[in-house]
Amino acid sequence: MTIGTYSGWTNRATWLIYVWMDEEPGLQEHWLDLAKDAGSTYDLAQHIEAHDIEFMPLVGGVYSDLMCTVLVEINWREIAEHIFEEAHY
Repeated sequence: MTIGTYSGWTNRATWLIYVWMDEEPGLQEHWLDLAKDAGSTYDLAQHIEAHDIEFMPLVGGVYSDLMCTVLVEINWREIAEHIFEEAHY
């Protein structure tokens, strides 16, 4: 895993997404299972990003702008690498 700027991650947004994925009941097992079948961390990262964006709540105004600003900061590949590594040990 890369040494980042927030608790060992690239940034706080990346860390926060991972924490939610890891602590949500059933979601951790879901991602570990997908990581075992994924061809690469890139494929897994694409899957994770699409999932999180699909289930993003609908908000408007400034909250939508803030959410979109943070989403582009997330290092999806770093999250996928962490899950992929965990799944293959």
